[in-house]
Amino acid sequence: MVGVFSLVFNISLGFTGAWWNVQAIVGLLSAQQERKVEKFFKESISVDSLLKEIKMQLPEFQTGFVSFPHHHEKDPIQFYGTERLTNPFRSRFGSYFRFDSESGKLLEIFNLSNENLFYTIIDSFRPIHYGTFGGIITKILWVILGLSPGILYISGIGILISKRNLQEKRKN
Repeated sequence: MVGVFSLVFNISLGFTGAWWNVQAIVGLLSAQQERKVEKFFKESISVDSLLKEIKMQLPEFQTGFVSFPHHHEKDPIQFYGTERLTNPFRSRFGSYFRFDSESGKLLEIFNLSNENLFYTIIDSFRPIHYGTFGGIITKILWVILGLSPGILYISGIGILISKRNLQEKRKN
């Protein structure tokens, strides 16, 4: 019984993990050569003013993390977060704002609430993969199910060894 539940669990983890790996590989294959970034952004740009701009555009937005330019000097400043956490299968980083690192001008708003079903499904991968959608109960369940293939392997080896020992005793 444990094996069946573990199989479904590991297939879902494998699929979500494989999706992220494919994205990373495609990103590496299409990436330009990285150079050392001297400054993250112009000193005249205030992070506080960018946060105020975000609050004006989308008042319910909650910032999860900020990504400063780190690959190329002209990369944008990005604020990842979410506007609503009512759906447990919604990640905390599904929406984002991109600002120009030279001028501080707003370049793009990606509001997951306004996007199609594809982006909503992709965004649900994070809570499903890490088991964060149901509080401490799902986290504990994720640990148990994550350890179950190893436990099944060890118990299977134990059964195999005991069978061999039993067969040797019968021969003698």
